[in-house]
Parts: sequence; structure tokens; C-alpha cells
Amino acid sequence: MVNYASEAILKRQLKEIQKHPIQGFSAGLIDDNNVYEWEVLIIGPEDTLYEGGFFKCHLSFPREYPHLPPKMRFITELYHPNVYEDGHVCISILHPPGEDKFGYEDASERWRAVHTPETILLSVISMLSSPNFDSPANVEAAKHWRDDPRVLIRLGFSISQSYIHPDEHLQGIQVVAGNVLNIKVEYPWEFKGQFPIRSIGPLFIIYGLPLKMAQWIAGDASINPLFIFFLLRLFFFGLSFFIDWFIYTSTPSKYRRKALLIYASSFVTWTYQTHTFSNSIETIMVSISLFLIQKIKMNIRPWKCVLLAFFSSFGFFSRITFPITLLPFVASSSRSLIRRPKTILLFIKSFILIFLIFILIDSFYYANGYRVIITPLNNFKYNSKYINLQKHVNGSSTNVVFWKTYPPPTWLFLDPPHSKIIFTHLVGYSVNNVLDYLSKKQNGVRYIFVFPALLIEKFPCVFEELRNSSCNTNVTLRQIFKTSYYIGLDDLDFINNNIFFLLMDLIRKKGLVVCDVI
Repeated sequence: MVNYASEAILKRQLKEIQKHPIQGFSAGLIDDNNVYEWEVLIIGPEDTLYEGGFFKCHLSFPREYPHLPPKMRFITELYHPNVYEDGHVCISILHPPGEDKFGYEDASERWRAVHTPETILLSVISMLSSPNFDSPANVEAAKHWRDDPRVLIRLGFSISQSYIHPDEHLQGIQVVAGNVLNIKVEYPWEFKGQFPIRSIGPLFIIYGLPLKMAQWIAGDASINPLFIFFLLRLFFFGLSFFIDWFIYTSTPSKYRRKALLIYASSFVTWTYQTHTFSNSIETIMVSISLFLIQKIKMNIRPWKCVLLAFFSSFGFFSRITFPITLLPFVASSSRSLIRRPKTILLFIKSFILIFLIFILIDSFYYANGYRVIITPLNNFKYNSKYINLQKHVNGSSTNVVFWKTYPPPTWLFLDPPHSKIIFTHLVGYSVNNVLDYLSKKQNGVRYIFVFPALLIEKFPCVFEELRNSSCNTNVTLRQIFKTSYYIGLDDLDFINNNIFFLLMDLIRKKGLVVCDVI
């Protein structure tokens, strides 16, 4: 039965929306001969997980409209707590007028005849920003949205008292901590000499701010090094979500959920990305830069070009591999960007300015402003040749020697600047080489030898209580500490050994031994 009144109302409301469009959506008829079926395109609102997406949906109006609400269904796949798996939207404004028999909604929140398609669409856009968890249509989505276990797992890995490689401390935190906290640290060779290859500017921004925050929180009291450790890990945990955001905004909605699932459940994400590596910083800078390139292609704003220039320069001074990583993505966008010469010119000007600022910072830090220091150029020159590890002369009174295990992040000891403790890592040394090194210890210098308990059988006669006349070395070891909270995996030979017996032997001999060399 034809309802001429409802048809007239819908035609008028559609004409009003098309004549005075509202930012965020557009509407039209699916069939010009049927005013009861609308097709709507919603643009994902800013600052939401759906930002940058385009979502097609249908509005089906009943003949009793406006006394009864329409039904709304997303045609584009949408993973949301208030959207059923078949795409139907479940929000209060689309529910029939009257009291809710389940008591979840007030009558004032439900459909009323004064509502219009415009108020419906504005409510849906609001729903994308703020889901209703009280009565979710998609329970799985609501659970993931509220308490996604992958986030908790990532958090657990990020605050674990572990580290993967010394570089996560040596190439960042340790250097900045020495300057900010005024403590004695071992400066890696990358930050020494006439031609340092690591820029200090990005490091002070990334690590210096959390360290200053730790100082501010501690006040006049001494700072607990573990507090700084956890604060920095939590900081990187938060930064890792920039990559989630980029994946979400850059992936078509059809593949978005799978892409996020793969990244969020990745071992690399849980461990490497939440640790304080310079590679982690580079990944974040690449993600932010690509996100800004997408934004510039969609909507040019001068401040976006300046931001892109800052993060591009920041990434370049963090690691020289940054432009190589970014180049393929920039090339794919070059066709649309080249049509905007003013945009490119603004980016180049801003990039050069920020680039020069980073050079100025490095020049003052490394040479007090007397020489120009271009660390990316030094890095490129150095890495284009064979790497020669530098050996440094020291006047230490204690030498802590590590073999077959990585040295710890020494900045955590918070040693004062006058401390005379150094750390030596015997990379690739055989047993005989180790004994030869220890036998040549300097007078007046205490040697501490740290190695995995798994390898204790490599030194059959050098322990003080086992030493005998058959020993052909003058080295004697006295055990001063042992912990079982260590598993060494470097020397496990899974190819030539039975994996079961190998793992059993590993568990049986797990631990780390600390010895005095006497």
C-alpha cells in the first residue's frame, strides 16, 4: 500500500541532505523509483580506528515512516561491537519507540518521529567513535575492543626483565642516560672519535624525555634504575601502537582485521618492537611518515607537509636505512604528489631546515660547534668499508669479562662518572683464547669472569677447589655467584644432536656463573 505522506517526507529529507551536505557522509537512492531504499557512504571519522575508510551502507525505510525507524545495514564489512556480523546496525535510535523490555535503554534514547535520516547518520558516526558495550551486537568485537589479550601479551613482553641484544641499550639509552643523569657509562665506538656515526638529536628526544620525567618524579630522592627501565619500556609499548594505527588506516576494510591480527600477534611486535632498539624507532618513523603521505594525498595542509619533513628527517638521523625503507612507498605515491609542486617545495624547504638543525645539534654535542658533524654521512662512509672494531685504552680497576653471553645494560648500575669499572665482551673466543686473555690480566685490576653454567665443563681444572698440577694455565677461578635464571641458546647444535637430549641437557645445566680471576 502506497503511503504518499512518508514518500513525500523522505523525498524532502533526501533533497535537503543533498542540497546541504554534511561532512562525513553522502546519501542517494539505490533505485530512482524507490524512495524507501537509500544508499549511504560514510567516511570514517578522524581520530578513530576507522579514519580514512569508506563504508557503504543501506537504509531501508518502512511504509510507516516516520512513526517507525528504518533498518540500517553496512554493505562494506565492518568489525564493530554495535554491528552484527551480517552488517545490521544496533543502536538505540534505530529501535522502535517505547520502553525497552530488557531495561538497557531509556525511551528517550529510542526512535521518535522527530528524528530524521540525518540524525541517524550522525548517531552512527558517533557510534564509530564511542561503541556501546552494554548490549553489544558483536560480542567478540566488544571483547576484543575492551580487553584484547594481544595488547596484554604485548604489555607483558614489554615490561619483562629481559633484553635481546646489547644494542637496545648501547645505541640509545646508555648514551643519553650518561648525559641526562650524569652517571658513568661506557660510550660505544659509534659515539666516539672525530667522525661519530650516530646522531644524538633523535636519541635525546626519544630517550631524554622519559629520563627527564623520571628525574622529575623522583625529585630529590635517588632514582631506582628499574623504574627508569620500566618507564622506557612502557614508553616504547605506547609508541608501538602508531604502527597499529598506520596498518588500520592504510589497509582496505576487507583485509583490515587480518592485517591487524597478523601484526598484533607477531613475535617481532611483542618483543623487538617493544624494546628500545633504534630499529624500533625507525619502524615507528616509517609508519608515521607513510600515514602523513596518505593524509597529504587526501587533503593537503601545510602543517602536514612540515610534520612529514620533521619525521622524515628524524628517521634519517635515527638510522641511515630509513630512506631506503621509505623509498618504495614514496615511489608508488609519486604520481599523485608530483601534481602538487607547491606541496613538494614546502616539504623540501622544511626537510632541509630540520636536517640542518640536527646537524647543528650533533656539531655542538660532538665538537662544541667548532666542526661540522654530519653523522649520516659518517655512518655511510664507515659502513661502506670493512668494519673494524675499535679498542679503547682504559685505566679501570675492575674488568668484568663476558664470554658466550651478552653483557647487561651497564647504565642500569647508575655508576658515578669517576667509576673505574669496564665491561669486556669476548666475542668469538675459544676456550684457549679465553684462558690466554685472563692469564694476561693487568696488575691492580680485578677481573670478574661471567659465562653460562652450561659451559662450566670447558674449564675442568681451573676452579680453585679443583685445581691440580695437570693444569697448563696459571688462571684460577673462584666462584662468587651463580643464578639459575638464565638459559643460553647461542651454542645449541640442533642439527647434529638429538633435540630432546639437547633440551634436557640445557635445562639441567641452565644458569650463569660469576667468578673471580685470582
